[in-house]
Amino acid sequence: MALSLIPYGVTVWTKEAARRIVRDCKAEGHPVDHVWGYSSSPRSDHRNHRCVDFMITSKEDGDWIRDYLTRHYIELQIRYIIWWGHQWRDYWHSGVPWHAWMRYYGTNQHHDHLHVEFDR
Repeated sequence: MALSLIPYGVTVWTKEAARRIVRDCKAEGHPVDHVWGYSSSPRSDHRNHRCVDFMITSKEDGDWIRDYLTRHYIELQIRYIIWWGHQWRDYWHSGVPWHAWMRYYGTNQHHDHLHVEFDR
């Protein structure tokens, strides 16, 4: 099976945002290896059709893509990002906005991909 740069089973907005991210990152020399979209697993955030995993081959590329995502989070309508044991959120939690990278305590520390959820 060939791996795709177009996520499967996601919303129209999520698919278009993912295409833009893949295109822009490649143009800047930080290519995405492949993209995962929908998952029916009951333990997966991907069931909501708005999450995408951008698989990468180096931490350097992942760090560059992380910075790209946080620079463009408004126009891309990004809700949250998980990368390298940290998470960033664009919504309020307990009355505090999360516009900073915080430690992520999930079992998958996301060292080989960036997990991104979009608002729509």
